[in-house]
Amino acid sequence: MKSSILRSILLLLTVLTILFVLVNPAYAFVKEDVYKLVETQKCLGCDLSSYQKLSTGEIGLNHANLQNSNCERTNFRGLTLNGINLSNAKLIKANLSKVTAFGINLRQAQLNKADLNGAYLNQGDLTNADLSYANLQDAHLSQGNLTNADLSHADLRKAGLYQAKLKNANLSGANLSQAYLREANMRNANLVQANLSGAILDSKNGKEKTDLRNANLKEALLTEANLINTDLSQSILVNANLSNSNLMLARLNSADLDRANLTNSILKQADLRKAILSNAVLVNADLSNADLREANLIGAKIDGTDLSNANLKGAILPDGSTYESNSSDDVNFLEGISEKIRQRVPHL
Repeated sequence: MKSSILRSILLLLTVLTILFVLVNPAYAFVKEDVYKLVETQKCLGCDLSSYQKLSTGEIGLNHANLQNSNCERTNFRGLTLNGINLSNAKLIKANLSKVTAFGINLRQAQLNKADLNGAYLNQGDLTNADLSYANLQDAHLSQGNLTNADLSHADLRKAGLYQAKLKNANLSGANLSQAYLREANMRNANLVQANLSGAILDSKNGKEKTDLRNANLKEALLTEANLINTDLSQSILVNANLSNSNLMLARLNSADLDRANLTNSILKQADLRKAILSNAVLVNADLSNADLREANLIGAKIDGTDLSNANLKGAILPDGSTYESNSSDDVNFLEGISEKIRQRVPHL
């Protein structure tokens, strides 16, 4: 009996010794890499993902200054990097997935093709950062500064970008489907061929509107997008697909919606003054109480469009004629505008 217990104890000690020999050098190597990174600002391809499992009070990465460091292909997965300075750092193809990095400084950092899936980067500074082709799916970037950032072809599906600053950002070809962009500033952003299907872009109140003024959304996909109370003034939406989207109370004055698909979209009380809607598809769209003064609707398809109580003063109708209100003999014109225009344009 005693010999059996002794053998079991010896076996357990042997296993623990083997584990110590195998694991401890790896941890020591990780610790050495952390020292190397902090001291030399360089650690290419290092795997630091297990660093926080170590008992190391001597050195930490929180609030560390790694400005201009070279961390290409380095694995930071799951680490806490709050307040760290990685401005101008090379993080090409680096793994920053699941990191917690509130207030991180990534100004002008090279993060192209980096993995930031599920990263917490709220209130981070990513001004002028290169995030082209990066994986930012489910990333948290609320109140972050991404002004002038290159996010072309980046994967931002379901990303949290509440009140994020994306002014002048390049989001061409980016996938922003189901992204949370409420009250984000995307003024002058390049969103050519971006996918915003199902994205939340509405504004909670009139003070902090989601800002897409002068944004280029040419050929963008915005199907089923929530754009309530969003400011799209002077934006370019040529050939954009906005079918089934909600644009209630949206500002689209002077916006270019030439050939845009607005089938089944809601545009109630929207501001479309001087908007270009030439050849747009407005089939079954709700434009009730919308302001369409001086809008260009030439060639637009309006089958089933609700234009009740819309203001069409000076608007160019689908048949090329200009509407001028004449309440004395046409008081019911607006209520029956769809039918009257169909009569004027036989092919509709």
